[in-house]
Amino acid sequence: MLSVNPNLHHRVALLLLCLLALTFTFSNVWVQELHGLATLYAALAREMAERHDLLAPFLGERGYLLKPPLALWWSAANCWLFGYNTFAVTLASRLAGLGCVAMTYWLARRYYQTQTAAWFAALIFLTNGMYLQYTNTFRLESLMTFSALAMLWGYLAINTRRGAAVLCAGITLSLLTKGLVILAMLPVFALHAHAVGSWRQTAPALRYWALLLALPAAWYGYLWFLHGDQLALQLQQDFWRGDGNLELMPFASAWLEYVSRPAQRWAIWLPLVLVGIAAGFARAFSRATPPAARADLQLLLALLLLNYWISWIKPEPDLRYLYSSFPLVAILAGGLLSRWLGPVLPRWTIAASGGLLLVSVIFAVLLNLKGQADHRGLLALQARVAAGSLTNQNSVQIVENIYPPDAPRRSNPMPDGLYFHLGLQPPQLRLPQTSAEFPAAARYVLVARSASRTPALRALGFHEVERSEKFALFERP
Repeated sequence: MLSVNPNLHHRVALLLLCLLALTFTFSNVWVQELHGLATLYAALAREMAERHDLLAPFLGERGYLLKPPLALWWSAANCWLFGYNTFAVTLASRLAGLGCVAMTYWLARRYYQTQTAAWFAALIFLTNGMYLQYTNTFRLESLMTFSALAMLWGYLAINTRRGAAVLCAGITLSLLTKGLVILAMLPVFALHAHAVGSWRQTAPALRYWALLLALPAAWYGYLWFLHGDQLALQLQQDFWRGDGNLELMPFASAWLEYVSRPAQRWAIWLPLVLVGIAAGFARAFSRATPPAARADLQLLLALLLLNYWISWIKPEPDLRYLYSSFPLVAILAGGLLSRWLGPVLPRWTIAASGGLLLVSVIFAVLLNLKGQADHRGLLALQARVAAGSLTNQNSVQIVENIYPPDAPRRSNPMPDGLYFHLGLQPPQLRLPQTSAEFPAAARYVLVARSASRTPALRALGFHEVERSEKFALFERP
């Protein structure tokens, strides 16, 4: 029987995993239209790029104060390079997602010292539904998670210069991308350092790299100088704003977002994940586990529980808050598999990952073929704008909410999406009851593509002339 070099086998399996990650992460980028909160971030990035002013969205009465600027600056730079398209504004989130996969691999390797644990942990994280939902769009969860994982890796290697640098860089990146919530990890690190007696190693290593924290301090100081206590007020209101799911009681809403939906996202891995978490707790408090390994596992579990606790206390439950938990869960599941399968990757992993890669490529091709019609519609709308036949002066947009001109900037998907994808900011209207309520100069009506809106506009005499995935354009007779 021919023997297979374990190192070659591992390299081939790792290459297939990388190709799988690239396919999963970029499969829909060519036909995707943004929606929801992603349109707000994309609109802010376009505003910066068009005005050649990286501070524009943060100034004035409507200054956007809820999120730091780094991801927006990165996406604005991408727009300068690649134009106003989905690839440009989602590139930061997608690259951060790939970084999360890599960090999950390295942390699992650090925790369990096996190829099996590292490879399966990365695969499990990559193939959960939440990765696809929140990485392949313009959201900040993948950037915050990458920085949090970098902090954990840096802390575990704090006795080296590289570890201290990665820890401080992770804190800085998160503070400039998502906000102050990442600081909740630091007391957990402090408790771990006290438990293992590593204070003397930790403090000197941070002496110089802690200067990186001057960057986020300068940013928040600048915002405070411009807006005063309005900064703290908006951040507080954002964290404690009420539950948007009015159909459910608070506990039912939290159960739906933090128990039911995560279980659905983990459907194929759920039994392994649950057993992995249980095994992780067992090892973390077993006297048979070496003290250092026991403390490190307790640190990982404490961070997992911390993320769940912060998510549960927010009055508006949302599945995205748990994104940072999933790499930790995947590490525990990968560690469990390494105990079952051994430290070296089994030979069948190449065939399995190769088959999964083939399926994912076929799915990506079908996804793009299905989205071509809608994408052609978006290109047709953009062509009308470029030709000057569709303008702010001869069109209106139908929206759900019309915010006061001096209201703080919030997500409003229809106006934000129109501005990013088409560069238009036509007057906003609620759906009128009669055609006479439309402005006389309004030849076109732009509306979110909806089965309920199309019959209403047709009943008023309008006919549809273009449609994309998210928008429909109607013309006045």
